[in-house]
Amino acid sequence: MADAIVSGDDAARKNPTTPNSLQTTVSLPAIVRRLPCLIDLRALTPDTQVKIFALIDKTGSATMAELVAALETIEAPAGLIVDMAVMGVLEIEARRFLDGSSLVRRAPTPVVQAPVEQASPELPAKSDGVGECTLAPHAAVADFYVPVDLYEPSIYFVEWDGRGALKYNPSVNGAGVYLGIFEEVIHVGKSKQLDGRLRNGKHVLYNGKPPRLLVVITDAGGQLGDVEALALERRMALAVVNRDHRGLANEMPNGHQLPRSAYEAIDRLAEKAVAAIAELGLAFTNNQVPALVPQTGMQFRLDACGVKATATQTAEGFVVHEGSQVRLDVAPSAGSGPLKRRHDLLSKGAIVRRSGHFVLLEDLVFSTASGATSFVLGSRHHPGIWTAMPPDPAPPRV
Repeated sequence: MADAIVSGDDAARKNPTTPNSLQTTVSLPAIVRRLPCLIDLRALTPDTQVKIFALIDKTGSATMAELVAALETIEAPAGLIVDMAVMGVLEIEARRFLDGSSLVRRAPTPVVQAPVEQASPELPAKSDGVGECTLAPHAAVADFYVPVDLYEPSIYFVEWDGRGALKYNPSVNGAGVYLGIFEEVIHVGKSKQLDGRLRNGKHVLYNGKPPRLLVVITDAGGQLGDVEALALERRMALAVVNRDHRGLANEMPNGHQLPRSAYEAIDRLAEKAVAAIAELGLAFTNNQVPALVPQTGMQFRLDACGVKATATQTAEGFVVHEGSQVRLDVAPSAGSGPLKRRHDLLSKGAIVRRSGHFVLLEDLVFSTASGATSFVLGSRHHPGIWTAMPPDPAPPRV
């Protein structure tokens, strides 16, 4: 008679030499438990979940097209991303409609800060001997938290021929991102030393031609480092693709991987920068910004920010007329030039203070319309804020 087949579980119990760790087996039916670290979507496998987050975490965000390409073997990958967004796991930044350029990132999560007073630097990291360790309390996650509003954008822009003035602005002596604004494209780049990078500027040329304007984005507090600038560069390039009518002149930057809270701070900085640049009329607007190319003899008027002024383009430069009004305050974005020139004019009596503004007592010549704009308004604005006046009608025939 054949011996009955003994199950592994029974054999383990009958053999006194079997280690205790092998004497506890699960009998059928097996108990199925969903791990809390897995997202509860039927179509989402652990491998797919890891792949999605790995691609997003590489730079803090990914486009829908990049995610769909990475998940090409999966049925309806875009629908899976949308389902994760509906669950609140991801967030999607799209224009009017969802498309390949829509930006996908992790949804913000609250940061749980460990009580600092309970930190015990004396305690060493514990280990159970199998490759896992517990961090000492003083290495808690709270130590790596970066405030979302850590950075404030400082926007500075110049016409291409006036980029030499960058060296006089201390805010562009460190790390930051720059935009080369062309009529049909925008070049996005970064540097850890903007002044030297942009003075040469050959890398910004597009089809052998220079941009119309250079827009520089830095942190007003000077806290932006080279690694953070890499992340901001990619974020601004994505903003060009998603929010401007022009194309991206260069390849999409790779960015840099940052902790989640640090990326949120960069993301917030980019949002503020985009809003400020749009307000200035430089980019990210619904309509194309017309280039201001004053011709000799053209006359202009300005009525903005509570002041009125008139000017003429001459062979010597852009001349702001006597009697024009000038704002009292000077914003940091204007640089030190306008403030210094006002002091010089006050000292020699060429400008006087009136109720709520200054008034020019003589014509002032500026090399560019941008320089005149900064002086009159005390802040950086697109020179297109000057409105061209129609030419005087021809005198009647005698």
